[in-house]
Amino acid sequence: MTAERRAKDRLALVVALGITVLVSAVAVYVWDAWILNFDGSGYLTLSRALRASGTYRFPDGSFATFRGPGFPAFLALGQLVVGGSIKSAVWIARSVLIINAALLALLVWRASRDALAAAIAGVTVAVMPWTFVSGATSLVPDALAAGLVLAGLVTLWSNSYRMHVVAGVLLGVAVLTKEIAVFGLLAALLVVLVRTGSAALASGVITGFTAPLVLWWIVALSAAGHLPAPFEGVGGAAGWLVAGLLVLGSIATLAIGRTSRRTVVVPSSAAAGALALLPILTFGALIVGVGRLPGDDRGLLEALGDGLLQELYQGTRWWVVLLVAVLATLWAARSLQSPLAFTGLALLGVGAGATLYAAVGRFGIRNGVLASYGIAILVGFAVSSTKRVQLVRFGVIVAAAALFAGNLQATGEVDDRSADPLVTEQNAVTAAASDFLSSRPPGKVLATASSAAAVSFQTASGMEFALLPMYVSPDPTWPQELDHLVHWLAQAPASQPVGTEPIAISTSSNRITAVDELLVLEALSGADYVMLTGNARFNGSPFDGGVLLPFFDAAPSAARVWAEINEDAQWIVIYEISHPFVGGDVDPVYRSVDGALIDGNPSLDLVEYSELVKSLVAAQ
Repeated sequence: MTAERRAKDRLALVVALGITVLVSAVAVYVWDAWILNFDGSGYLTLSRALRASGTYRFPDGSFATFRGPGFPAFLALGQLVVGGSIKSAVWIARSVLIINAALLALLVWRASRDALAAAIAGVTVAVMPWTFVSGATSLVPDALAAGLVLAGLVTLWSNSYRMHVVAGVLLGVAVLTKEIAVFGLLAALLVVLVRTGSAALASGVITGFTAPLVLWWIVALSAAGHLPAPFEGVGGAAGWLVAGLLVLGSIATLAIGRTSRRTVVVPSSAAAGALALLPILTFGALIVGVGRLPGDDRGLLEALGDGLLQELYQGTRWWVVLLVAVLATLWAARSLQSPLAFTGLALLGVGAGATLYAAVGRFGIRNGVLASYGIAILVGFAVSSTKRVQLVRFGVIVAAAALFAGNLQATGEVDDRSADPLVTEQNAVTAAASDFLSSRPPGKVLATASSAAAVSFQTASGMEFALLPMYVSPDPTWPQELDHLVHWLAQAPASQPVGTEPIAISTSSNRITAVDELLVLEALSGADYVMLTGNARFNGSPFDGGVLLPFFDAAPSAARVWAEINEDAQWIVIYEISHPFVGGDVDPVYRSVDGALIDGNPSLDLVEYSELVKSLVAAQ
């Protein structure tokens, strides 16, 4: 290739990346709705701990082993530059979508050297609702994990052993951001074998992948005494033994990789078989890893359709998006020896398996977001593979435009459904309550059931916080043993004490959440105030504080000192606590979050629960 040709290619790449970044940035700016979700409040708490003390601990001092530090560390680094507010954290997370679109365009260009294909693939993924729910509408790590997988795949497009090790490190950090990204490693290894056939390069990926995992395991063992999730039950000498075996395995892989000269040729039939198995392997691995088969009486396809429609394509021309995605998949299936086509199909395969599990278990479609990047790659491949037949290429571009338009409409609808400015630290109710709390004497401790509220009020009032923990069970039937305790963001195995009764129970299709009186009494031991908060209009969270209003209203040791509800149904009630604390003698509140009923108990649906909360908040 001549120097002039290389210069033209670089210029074309710059233009393609520029278009991709521009479209993605406009999309992120225009569709700006977001909420502070329960998980997001935990990530913010940990990011603040990292910035303040360099520790990965919750406010109660416990080391956070529920998930790797990738996402909180990313937020912490960003907030060193743009500030520590909730809104700044949301925009730091949203910026990942722009980076991801550029990475995908770069990947398509590196594989095809077709700038038009790269630009079309980049702008396709830039407006997908799937990518938006993975990192723009709430604080979740899915987009960042997907971006690290994409960065690893871009790095793989080299014949350098060192670059494959670097790619493995990126894939390992992706797993420390969200565990489900481990399936990105599976896709990457298959891509390496199809593209190069080199066992040495594949071993380099594995060696790099284990490095950040070993480091994280050693940190968790030193700080918490056991391995991180999903191996929390392995601690002490057994934990160190497992970590040591992983180190030895990594060293062995490195030695084999540096000396191996073996190459393999993957026939199309083997590539097709591997791709066909990917969704099945991913689905099965998630059942084993999570430890249970999702309980759902719907069929797999019905659950998948419901999840995609309800979360992503509700009220839109979803059939257009589906048709183009299917056509792009079928077109790529004709060319399994093409590394670009295989990469798109591999990401689509692992993403489809994760999406199916998430849909059946009602865990959030964002868990399968790798599928959206796979679809965009397949669109790019369809454009690049038809450049010698201009009429067909024009038809492909028209189909890509239809896909773009369908996603444009769908993401706009997702943005409208996500619009809720009430969760920010700037809303009027939160600001007024913060002013009240700031006027109290210093050194007071405020207890709350909402980690999101704790994050907001820590920013606004500077008070110390105690969190009311809750028991949970993944079995949505009642009565059922409540076998885990949720405190801040982590879940730990724990059994509800025998002979105690919950004072509030929320049920959904995939969990039971209960507040036990003994837990409340223990959490209140050092508290001066209790704050309950929520939104009577958006009350679908099992952690909404309204379930505790009857208990505290009836408590002789709790006196209301603040209560407000605004026209948007955002509400806050604050009680001053006297000790020893005596709770209210009231019947438990049973509520159904998403239509799931509690057998034998008077479950309130969301409308009935909303009316109860409004009446209690308004009562003086």
